[in-house]
Amino acid sequence: MDRQQAQGEGRPAARKFREFNPAEVVEAKVHFDFFHDELSTLPNARAYIIFYRGKRRTSWQDHRYAKNYMDNRGGIPPERIKAIFGGYRADTAMELWIVPEGAELPKPTPTYFPKRRRKL
Repeated sequence: MDRQQAQGEGRPAARKFREFNPAEVVEAKVHFDFFHDELSTLPNARAYIIFYRGKRRTSWQDHRYAKNYMDNRGGIPPERIKAIFGGYRADTAMELWIVPEGAELPKPTPTYFPKRRRKL
């Protein structure tokens, strides 16, 4: 069953624009620029950014960095851009979603669940 069928006939569906490892800042900015350009052509769509932390230590702030970068580019109202932490995956990842008006928001899909450490 594809995403469109899961949401019902005729109802708009969220579309994953890109997925990448945000470790390389210059490459990430290129993805954000293309994402911004696409969103600026869709005045009723919202941006949804999901960040997944990898098994290795990475910044907890990457999703906030992405939102700030998009906000600072201008042209898209900040309330149309949502960034969240989606949990953990084997490798750090970021998903950029385009969510048309009336579409269900994308749900995070973590694939790694770290064991909790007990404090002694």
